[in-house]
Amino acid sequence: MAGWLVALHVTTAMLAAGVLFAVSLGVVVAKRLPGESQQEGVKMMLRRLQLGAYYPMLGIAVISGLSQAWITGALSEGRWLHWKLVAVVMLVGLGFVTSHVVITGQVRKSTALSIHISIFLFTALIVFLAVHKPF
Repeated sequence: MAGWLVALHVTTAMLAAGVLFAVSLGVVVAKRLPGESQQEGVKMMLRRLQLGAYYPMLGIAVISGLSQAWITGALSEGRWLHWKLVAVVMLVGLGFVTSHVVITGQVRKSTALSIHISIFLFTALIVFLAVHKPF
């Protein structure tokens, strides 16, 4: 059972991170499109990606991760999991910021690019902490 739960958690977490990364990249690309109709088409596609893939995968990843931490007692093992959870909360926050940007479209190119880079960095930190368990 635990192996299945870990596989579910890792798969859905990486899918959620990948979709969030793709959506944030889509925001950056959409800012470069010349026509209003093209930008609206990309906006609609990004919104569907968020609603159809990101949020369901995020929900499954969070529930399966917390379940795995509860079952194995990992919350009392070390501080690495606490820092991982902080990074997860930051990544979820960036997901909400990206969602707001997709809905409103009110963002500069430099801000959209910094959100995109931040998503990559927090995802890399989460993977590092999960693999190495440094402390």
